[in-house]
Amino acid sequence: MAELAFRQESFTALRPELEPLFERHWREVALNQDTVPLDPDWDSYAVMEAAGLYSMTTARAGIMLVGYVGLIVSRALHYRTLLCAEPDLLWLAPEHRAGTAGLRLLKAAESAVIALGVKRIAGRCKLHRDLDALFDRAGYQPIERVYAKMV
Repeated sequence: MAELAFRQESFTALRPELEPLFERHWREVALNQDTVPLDPDWDSYAVMEAAGLYSMTTARAGIMLVGYVGLIVSRALHYRTLLCAEPDLLWLAPEHRAGTAGLRLLKAAESAVIALGVKRIAGRCKLHRDLDALFDRAGYQPIERVYAKMV
C-alpha cells in the first residue's frame, strides 16, 4: 500500500474526486439515510473557500484521494478575537486507517489552520462512530455533547 501524503487542496477543484468518497463516507456514518439524502451544497462550499473560511486537507495514496479533513474557519461569536476551526468533514478510507494514518491526517489539518492564525480547533464525532481515541491522542479534550432531533 502506498504511503499517504497530506496536503492543502482546493475543495472546489476536488469535486470530481470528492463525490465518490462523500458517498462512501455518508454510507458509513450518516444517520437517517432513508429521509436525509446526501446532497452537498457545492456552491456554499465555493463561497466559503473563496472567502478564506474553509480549509481542506487531503490524504492521498499516490495520486488517489483517500481521505480528507474539512474545517470551517471563523471568529468565535462570543469571543471575536478568537479565530477558530470547526469540524465539517473528517474521513479516511477504511483500507488506509492502519497505524497512525488518521492521527497524521488530523495533525496535517491542524497545521494548516494554525498557519492561518487559528487558536482553537474543535473536533466532533458521531456517538455510533467513536473517534475518542483519535482525539485523545491528538490532545483534544471533550467539552460538550451535541443533541439533535429530526422534526
